[in-house]
Amino acid sequence: MTTPHLHIISAGAAMGLTRELLGDQISINVGLNFGAVRTMYDLYVSGVPCDLLLLTRAQIDELDAAGCLVSDSILDVGHVKTGVAVRADTKVDPDIHDAASLKTMFLKASSIYCPDMKQSTAGLHVAGMLKQLGIWDDVKNHISEHPNGATAMRMMETSNDPDSIGCTQVTEIIYTPSVRLVGLLPKEFELSTVYSIAVPKRSTAPEAAKAAIAKLCSDANQRVRAAAGFDAS
Repeated sequence: MTTPHLHIISAGAAMGLTRELLGDQISINVGLNFGAVRTMYDLYVSGVPCDLLLLTRAQIDELDAAGCLVSDSILDVGHVKTGVAVRADTKVDPDIHDAASLKTMFLKASSIYCPDMKQSTAGLHVAGMLKQLGIWDDVKNHISEHPNGATAMRMMETSNDPDSIGCTQVTEIIYTPSVRLVGLLPKEFELSTVYSIAVPKRSTAPEAAKAAIAKLCSDANQRVRAAAGFDAS
């Protein structure tokens, strides 16, 4: 029996993982199926076809409370943290262990690549962090903002700018060739987001969608999730 093709709407943070584990079952179109989390929430609410919905736990809970989801299908995929990236050809990794070193790094960067600062989890966080560091006015003209973190990392990867810095969720850094994860943001700026997946009640293939969720969240694939940047806690 042929497995139904499933329509997914997902936060960009989960693109690499879902493509790896469910790639032969799901629609894959960056910007349409995967993107800034608020954009994807709005896309779902607009009524487009959806068999698998992967958003922040808070958004999933909100939609479940509104009666939009098959409640017993909801599972947490894991926690995703936000980190700093450099191009792989960068010779020396910047120091990011505290606020002072982070401030120095951003001020020295020729470009700062990040996701949408109004619609994405990481982008909103980066904007707030730059303002909290007191350097927003100094660096705002060097910000290279993109619809999602994956696109931001790809653009940094293909740039000819060795002094560029990327800041987004680690899942989007790990899956981008020629970009290297320096490390997580220091404790005072730490961001850890729980992502969850569910079957919408409007799914046309709910059983196949539940099976896909079971595969994605199974104990057998825990190491795959960890390697993709999803922590259990």
